[in-house]
Amino acid sequence: MTWNLAPGAVMSRTVVHELFGGRPRGRISPSSQGFVMLFLRPETPGHRYEGWTGTHVQVLGEGGDGGTDQQLARGNGSVLNHREEGRTLHLFSPEGEQVRYLGEFEVDPARPWVKARIEEAPSQRSGTGRLVLVFQLLPVGDAPTLLPAVRGAVSRTTLQSVPALPARPGLPPREQAAAELLRAYAEHQARTRTPRPGFTGWHITVPENLSPLEVDLYDMVNGELVIAAPSMADAEMHVSLGELLDLERFFNVRPWKVAVLPARPADRLVEWFNYFGIVVTWPEDGGFARVKPS
Repeated sequence: MTWNLAPGAVMSRTVVHELFGGRPRGRISPSSQGFVMLFLRPETPGHRYEGWTGTHVQVLGEGGDGGTDQQLARGNGSVLNHREEGRTLHLFSPEGEQVRYLGEFEVDPARPWVKARIEEAPSQRSGTGRLVLVFQLLPVGDAPTLLPAVRGAVSRTTLQSVPALPARPGLPPREQAAAELLRAYAEHQARTRTPRPGFTGWHITVPENLSPLEVDLYDMVNGELVIAAPSMADAEMHVSLGELLDLERFFNVRPWKVAVLPARPADRLVEWFNYFGIVVTWPEDGGFARVKPS
């Protein structure tokens, strides 16, 4: 079947599917007639990533509700593999109660998608957000004119200095506990340490992810990368270790890695952190005890 709709046409979504097949709900609608239709939905978390970068149209994938990450399956797989499946991609945006056809696009074969981390509504937050797919689409015809301008993926890793310990109202309990512990540690260091710390934060943006990695506390004077664990659960210890090992690679001068724990750890945990070159510190006697790798 031939696609015979011109860009700018406005109609109900029901009519779209009567003409071209596909399912009448969802962001992505594959059709047995040789098309994949994508529908922008401004009410969706993460919609701020959708728009025109000057090179690509960025469109969110579907699925992954309830705190799970999106996968390259079902509708997302139809977008990724549209060439191999012999289908063309067509994009629509909302127009009141109807939809407007924006034109034909194709997935960029050099970089079909990147990821972004989004937060759910407060009642649904898991504490870490979830990863969504952001497809990178190239226009087959003219560049789109009716889409918002958005920031695209970077071509190389960038670090941006930001204020340390940013205020984030409404954090889930897990993140709130870690933020309070990190702030208490920073205040203690500022009062007692010589040389006096110089704290900053960092946003680290990598090519494969639109959402920056966030470092809330970095001591520029003493060269320390600091994170806090929200509890003493073994799972949180593993997350803290992994986060420190992941983040240190982005700094030209390798920092000291510091894990702030909410209570005195077992000796085995101290040895475990120290084995990976990580300083362990925790609240004790009105201050913070500290064990460095030998």
